[in-house]
Amino acid sequence: MIIDLSETDVLFIYGHFLKQLKQIKEAEIASGCPLDKTSIQNLKEPYLSVIEKLAKQAPFVKELDKGF
Repeated sequence: MIIDLSETDVLFIYGHFLKQLKQIKEAEIASGCPLDKTSIQNLKEPYLSVIEKLAKQAPFVKELDKGF
């Protein structure tokens, strides 16, 4: 499958997914989190998968890691 995205599109998606992942991690460590570890991991997996794939194919996105 070929998806034609600009560098800006890739940066936006990568950054957005990092932000979402950060929010999940913050919820995980918050007191009273209603989700169990399996549910948290299931929430993280799609974000981690896309982040990893984008970083492999477009290494320039890893610059955003510093901000999160």
